[in-house]
Amino acid sequence: RSPMRGVTLWHSRTLLLLACVVLIGGILIIDYHLDKRVRRPVIYPDVLKDVDYALDAMEYLHDTQNGRAFIRPVIETESTVMEHYWGCSVDRPKKIVRPSTNHQWTKTQDFHLFSAYLDTRANSLYPRNQAVQVLAMSFRLPNSTVYCSLHSEGRSTVVEGTVREIWQRGWDPRGDFFVPLLISCPIPHWMEGKKLSVQISTEKCGKEEESLSVSIPPSPSPPAKVAVCVKGLDFQGDLSSNLVEWLEWQFLFGPDTVTIYVYTVSPATERVLRWYESQGRIELIWIDLPGEESPHVPVSRTAYMKRNRQQKRRHELIPYNDCLYRHLNSHEYVLIVDIDEIVVPQQHDNWIDLLNEAELSANGRVISSISMRNVFKFPRNETGVNSKILPLYSNRIRSERTSKRGDYGKSFSSTRSVATVFNHFALHRLHPNVTHTLHLPERTALKLHYKSSCPVESRAECPELTRDTVVDESLDRFAGKIEERVREVRRRIGM
Repeated sequence: RSPMRGVTLWHSRTLLLLACVVLIGGILIIDYHLDKRVRRPVIYPDVLKDVDYALDAMEYLHDTQNGRAFIRPVIETESTVMEHYWGCSVDRPKKIVRPSTNHQWTKTQDFHLFSAYLDTRANSLYPRNQAVQVLAMSFRLPNSTVYCSLHSEGRSTVVEGTVREIWQRGWDPRGDFFVPLLISCPIPHWMEGKKLSVQISTEKCGKEEESLSVSIPPSPSPPAKVAVCVKGLDFQGDLSSNLVEWLEWQFLFGPDTVTIYVYTVSPATERVLRWYESQGRIELIWIDLPGEESPHVPVSRTAYMKRNRQQKRRHELIPYNDCLYRHLNSHEYVLIVDIDEIVVPQQHDNWIDLLNEAELSANGRVISSISMRNVFKFPRNETGVNSKILPLYSNRIRSERTSKRGDYGKSFSSTRSVATVFNHFALHRLHPNVTHTLHLPERTALKLHYKSSCPVESRAECPELTRDTVVDESLDRFAGKIEERVREVRRRIGM
């Protein structure tokens, strides 16, 4: 091999190495000077905060076992309205997000906002002020002051808000979830009666570009008695036959509207929903999960919700409470039920008469919610024409044992006296003279719960619940009417 060739290769490699060193050095020098001009904060994982959350949950569980666990109050004491009108230069929002049946979350620095409503009811929290009630979620419960930027057509102000988690730690003390919140923003007297929008931040003078329009619930006179609320439907399979029968049972018992929140349903199920919507009988609100990190593809979202049961339970509380505030002035009660549940009046023909009698039994007390006992109905191999037309009614066998008072029950929650609702009862109350939940005896009303299998929470009782059964006759006196109604709807839809 030629010695000159080796020297040439050596020099080529040396020059290449020198060029790389010069290039890297130049990049480092430029980056250093840029870094001096724009200092970027280095963000490290807040490990200590994560440890604090874990230790707090463990401590709470220990206190629960020893009977010392703290229960958050469900009635608020009076708070002072803290207005920071002069302390901030509040910019007008660049965009006002208005309510839509195809719902989108409004993202702020710290929160995901779902909806905002004007609340003019008397309450113990701000007894001399109206309020904007904002339904939101945040990852973990915020531990700093929350500020509400309120905007009218000509002026703006900032007030301190009150945050209530729509949850009790006894149900699950862990905090590493998206948590449902009610943020109450008192309205200064000079802003009352104006069209408002609201921004939420943990910074006193937060600069959010988007503002959420404050909805004013309609106020017909007189208000209707009951509106039915259904959590976000997330079903890939065809529920159309069950859904038609279920909806007709609801309307047979007296409500004038059913509000249904929807994640994903099959085309056949959507066809049924759209038909009822076109008739003005139901209201559909299409929703999604908050946050970019949440799954939004239907199949992935369904799997995620199935795996993360405790997160799913928290997500359900936002549409439930949105439904409460949506019907705040138009209905006296909201009934929160699933589409596998039917509340049956045992001594009355409809819910209106049932509720009127229950109110009389309260002896003038202000009711928070009226609850019905639960009984399970597990699948049966029913055959025949009626099992296809009336799949729910055709299952005429129920568990002999009725669930304990409060277990799996569902409630009519009063729009006049509660600030938030949970799946089974009213949670936060507006003032101290509101009663606890009023439980109706089984002879008065019953909630039929059509379950595909015995729930895991009742595993100790499952052998008895599935073995000891009786014939269910609670719906028999309505059978003729419901069959006529269902057949007519199916004919009109073309099923």
